[in-house]
Amino acid sequence: DRRNAYYEEQHEEQDKNYEDKRALKEEAQDIVAEGVFTREHTQRMKQLGVEWKAIGYCGKNREETIWSEFRSVMDAYFDGLKQYNAERQASWRSRMIEVRNRKMDLIQKQKNQIKRMEQEIVGLLGQRAIDEMELDIQDKEAFIAQLEEELEDIEKRLADDEKKAK
Repeated sequence: DRRNAYYEEQHEEQDKNYEDKRALKEEAQDIVAEGVFTREHTQRMKQLGVEWKAIGYCGKNREETIWSEFRSVMDAYFDGLKQYNAERQASWRSRMIEVRNRKMDLIQKQKNQIKRMEQEIVGLLGQRAIDEMELDIQDKEAFIAQLEEELEDIEKRLADDEKKAK
């Protein structure tokens, strides 16, 4: 009787463990079905793995099956997360390249304006007009220096990103 009671108790505990693991698997499936990859979801998926380990054994026949189902759901989430992050990174990179190209065009336009202004300064008659033109040229040169600093920062960030990718 004690042996039968012991085994009956073990079977009940394994049934409970199986139901707990099934609930975790279903929660993971719900997160995957949303298709939204947030920090909260990622943290929850990791937490589900921790909770899974804490539950305990659910019987020889069911343990392998429920584990492979849970593992495939976890793999699906983390594969999707990896793809999402890669797409996000590629989008960031293309935006940075676009910003870099716009800044380079702006620098070139400013340099062309400075050349034109330097050529026009020769034809100016009054000292006041010459002084104003020189101030405008200095402002444009300062703006170019600022753009070049920003451009340098973008180039550095793109280079760092490329190093990470390798």
